[in-house]
Amino acid sequence: MQKAVNKMQEKMQEQYRQQQEQYNNTSQSTKNTPKPKKEVGEYIDYEEVK
Repeated sequence: MQKAVNKMQEKMQEQYRQQQEQYNNTSQSTKNTPKPKKEVGEYIDYEEVK
């Protein structure tokens, strides 16, 4: 019985480690990559003719 409990505990710890690694990888990748800015359009410089 104790052996089964230990196995289950080890599996849960491994899953927890994997989730932590995934979370750390995704949070680091979002910090390092800047968000692309939306392009509004082309700005045109003009003079008013009277």
